[in-house]
Amino acid sequence: GVTNFVVLENGEVVFARDIPMGGFNYTNDIQKSMGVSLEEAEGLKLDISMNRPTPEELKGIVQSTHEAFCDELNRSLDFFTTTSTQNKINKIYLTGGGSQMIGMKESLANVTQIPTEIMNPFQKIQIEKNAISPDYVMQISAITAVAVGLGLRKAGDR
Repeated sequence: GVTNFVVLENGEVVFARDIPMGGFNYTNDIQKSMGVSLEEAEGLKLDISMNRPTPEELKGIVQSTHEAFCDELNRSLDFFTTTSTQNKINKIYLTGGGSQMIGMKESLANVTQIPTEIMNPFQKIQIEKNAISPDYVMQISAITAVAVGLGLRKAGDR
């Protein structure tokens, strides 16, 4: 239900803001537009994010939610750029379940005109081949950024 918008410069947080939108907005919009239960709406959201067959009208609902989310994020970007001495934002990294929504990355890049990519928190972590399936690691990468970050902390880190 919340998106954390964080701007980093040289590895340091220079701006942070919570945006009151997240993956639940997709579920809620699907439920309202299609007249289905929350459970059915969540299932449809997961189906479309995994490129499974879905009702045609679902794409329009998801696109409308993308637009609302991108507008909110763009307002935060505008606020940051008008209140900061920083030159500009060079790249947007998406994480979390909502980042897996089909078309999200492209919608955000189009609206903001900033290169956008899905962050892989395992990118520089070596995982033993027999410990965890590489397919499973890719499947969970979008929703594990916070857990991986916390796991990499050392005593005394802030």
